[in-house]
Amino acid sequence: MIEEPNTSEVPLSQPAPGRPDEMTEPIVRPVPVPPPLAVARAAVLPAVNLLPPRRGPLSFARRAGRSVAGLWRFHPSARALGETGIALLAVWLVAMSLYSIDQFREIRSDLRAQNDRLAERLDTAQSDLSQAERTLKEQQATIDDMQTTIDGLEGTLPPDVASLVAKAKKSIFTVLSGNALGTGFAYDTDVPAPYKTAILTNEHVINEATFPGGPVVFVTQGSRKLKATLSAWDDEHDVALLYVRDVFTPFVSAESQGHRPRVGDFVVAIGNPYGLSGSTTTGVISKFYQGFIQTDAAVNPGNSGGPLLNQYGDVVGIVSYTFSDAQNINFAVPIEDACKEILDC
Repeated sequence: MIEEPNTSEVPLSQPAPGRPDEMTEPIVRPVPVPPPLAVARAAVLPAVNLLPPRRGPLSFARRAGRSVAGLWRFHPSARALGETGIALLAVWLVAMSLYSIDQFREIRSDLRAQNDRLAERLDTAQSDLSQAERTLKEQQATIDDMQTTIDGLEGTLPPDVASLVAKAKKSIFTVLSGNALGTGFAYDTDVPAPYKTAILTNEHVINEATFPGGPVVFVTQGSRKLKATLSAWDDEHDVALLYVRDVFTPFVSAESQGHRPRVGDFVVAIGNPYGLSGSTTTGVISKFYQGFIQTDAAVNPGNSGGPLLNQYGDVVGIVSYTFSDAQNINFAVPIEDACKEILDC
C-alpha cells in the first residue's frame, strides 16, 4: 500500500538574522512532493524485450545513424568538423566540375581543330584526285592517238621478214607419212596428256595414215625426228591434227590478236618444198576464193600444210594447193576452218 506523503512543517535550526534568540520563531517552508501519479509511475517496472536483437545491414545502418546523430547533437566540435568537411567536399566537387568542364571544352576545341584539318586534307585529296583523273584522261587520249598513228604506220612500213622467219622456224616441221612429204606447224590449242604440242598439217599429206595398217607419221626439225600421233582430220577442208610429246612454241591465229586478214595484206609462206626445209616466200593476200585464201606467195610441192603468216607472225591460213599451170596462184585454208572442224579454239 502506498502511504500518503508527509506534509508536516519542518523547523529550521538557524535563527532569523537581526532578531534576538528569544524572539526567534520557527520558519515553515513547504517541501515539494511529487504528485501521486508520478509516484505511481516510478513504482512501475521497466519493460523487458524478450525478442532477440535484430542483426543485419539495416540495423547496423540505423545504429550508425543514431551514433552520428548523437555525436552531431551532443558534440559541437564534431558538428562543426562535419559542416567543415561537407563544405570542403562541396568546394572540391565544384572545383572538379569546373575543371572537368574546362577539360571538356579543351577536348572539344581540339576535336574541332582536328576535324577542320581533316576536312582540309580531304578537300585537298579530292582536288588532287580530280586533277589526276583529268590528267589520266588526257594521257589516255594521247595514247589512243599515238596507237592510231602507229597502226597507220604499220600498214605502210615493210615487215622485218628476217626476224619473223628466225622466230617462226622453231615451230615449223617436215611431216613424213609413207611416201608423202609435207609441212606442219605447232598451234596453240588444248593438248591431252601425255602429249605436249599440237601440230597442224594438210589431210592430203597424212592421207595414207588414215587407213587401217597405214604408215606411222613422223615430224622432223633439223636432226630431230619425232613420232606423231594422228588425232583428227577433215578431207573436205584438207586439215589434220597431230600430237607429239615434246614441247614447242605454238603459233596463234591472226584474228585472236585483232588482225583480221584483208585483201592486200602482206603474208609469208614457210615450208619444205621438195624437202628444202625452211624455204621462205612472201606475197600478199590476193583474194578470198570459195572459202580459201588466195595468195601470190610462191609455193611448191612440200609446202602443203605449212603456215601462211601475216607481218606480225600470226597464222592466217594453212597452205593447201596451187594451180600448176598458173604462175603464183596459190591457196590456203583459213585457220578458222581448222578451229571449226578439228580444234577447240
